[in-house]
Amino acid sequence: MGGFSVLMTTDRKKPGVAFWGTVTIVVLAALLVVYPLSVGPVFAVTTHEVLLGEKDAVDRFYEPLFRACDSPSANAWLWWYIHLWPGPYFAPFSENI
Repeated sequence: MGGFSVLMTTDRKKPGVAFWGTVTIVVLAALLVVYPLSVGPVFAVTTHEVLLGEKDAVDRFYEPLFRACDSPSANAWLWWYIHLWPGPYFAPFSENI
């Protein structure tokens, strides 16, 4: 009979330490980029009353970012970026910066 013979091998390698190390580094690097860049859109959504009830949670979530931007140039850059997004903005932690 005319059939195809398919060889199934069970010799598949499982991901090793190098693979999971690379995945961890990529995920952490992505989070370090996504976290600060998300502040603008989140503030825009918060100020447009979509997440208005979540203002305290948003303030707490971004507090480390605002605390890290304690230098005048970093603070200026952060607020410049936040104001690129449309909407009226509140200034959490501005008295501490």
